[in-house]
Amino acid sequence: MNSYNCIGRIATELELKQTNNGKSVTNFSVAVQSFRKDSEGKPIADFFTVVCWEKVAEFVTKYCSKGMRIGISGSLQTRKWTDDSGNKHSVVEILANNIEFADGKKEDGENTNQSKSESENNKNKPDSAYKNEEYDDDDDNDLPF
Repeated sequence: MNSYNCIGRIATELELKQTNNGKSVTNFSVAVQSFRKDSEGKPIADFFTVVCWEKVAEFVTKYCSKGMRIGISGSLQTRKWTDDSGNKHSVVEILANNIEFADGKKEDGENTNQSKSESENNKNKPDSAYKNEEYDDDDDNDLPF
């Protein structure tokens, strides 16, 4: 199974390109925080090349930008080639099947997934205010086991 998932920040500018056959493609670098630390104890970031085709490429170039935090699902691919000087090269890339926003919407310097008015209205509500009233988790009598 070849499956790769990560969350990272876009580290390069995005540009949508077209192949000779008219397919949309983009590639960019993403910085993913590692569990390793440098000599000062700060986390190290690994930089990976991400390749997106067609609808995924169109989505990421339209709605994302350098510095955004994104979630990537896809697979790893290896490309090998020989340059004009005869030097052999190899690279491992992330072939993205899906890209999602990993940061909430920014408003007044805050990250949130709610509108500002919803956030202010819910700020002082106890956790029980968010309970789904249609579901009574205290009644186990109707469970089939």
